[in-house]
This record gives sequence, C-alpha cells and structure tokens, in this order.
Amino acid sequence: QLREALAARRKTQGSTDPGTLDALDQLGQLLRLRGKLDEALAISQEAIDVASKQKYLGQNPMSLYQIHQARTLIDLRRFDDAENLLEEAKGGLSQDAYPARDTVKKLAEGFIALYAQKQKIQPELDVDSKAEPWRKLIEAMSKEPDRLAAEILSEQTRIARK
Repeated sequence: QLREALAARRKTQGSTDPGTLDALDQLGQLLRLRGKLDEALAISQEAIDVASKQKYLGQNPMSLYQIHQARTLIDLRRFDDAENLLEEAKGGLSQDAYPARDTVKKLAEGFIALYAQKQKIQPELDVDSKAEPWRKLIEAMSKEPDRLAAEILSEQTRIARK
C-alpha cells in the first residue's frame, strides 16, 4: 500500500518532491522493521542520493535519512559503515542552526543502538563510554525542553571528544 502511495506521489509530485522523499524514507524504515534489510538499504540509499542533489530552504532531511539508513546497516551488522553514516549525520546536524529535536534524539538513539549491537557481538569491547554522552544528550533534551537542540548537540559532542 505504501509502495502504491509512493508511486502515485512520484507521478503527481515528482521524485525530488520533499514529500516523495519522505515517503521513500518511510518505506525504507518499514522494510527494515519487516526484516527486508537489503531492500530497505536500497530504498534509503535512493532517498539519500536524491536528497543530496537538492537545495533546501528549511531543514535538510539528509541527516534523518542517513540516521535511518544507519539503523539498517546496524541490523546488517555493518557497524563501521553505520558509524561513519551516523558521524556524517552528526556533521550535517551540527551545521544546521536549528536542527529538529526529534532528529537529534534519533541520532543519539542510533549511536546507542550501534554500541549496544557491537557489544553483543564483541562483549570485550568497552562501548559504554562511547554510548554515555549520547545517553546524556537524550537526558538533557528531556530535562531542558526549551533549550535549542543545536546547543545540546554541540555540548555533548565536545564532552564526547574529551
């Protein structure tokens, strides 16, 4: 049903329409949740490829698409690729003056999920210290709902580097 809606949206609005790209990204997420990881990866890559060629006046959805694709890569146990993509998303969000709080939270959740999955496979790894700044970011966002997400992200990134 979502595929049909996406096809109709592409036909009426075009492949580069922000709503079409969001629908494509949502389809990728749905496929991931259904365990169709290779298909989800291809769909999310398409959203990223198209979005990377667009100019946005408001918030650029690229970081969100990258976070979603990273979650698929985590499920595929492609941890290095997932971490690189999350770092790219973090860089994009860090450049945005007003990143969406929800996207920043999803970034933190992505890093936490990555480190949790890495530790399941390699219990000897100390990934807790890497996940902790991201847990603190989520905590700070819930304690300080009026503070800009960009400030919290910048602060937590600075702490994580120490």
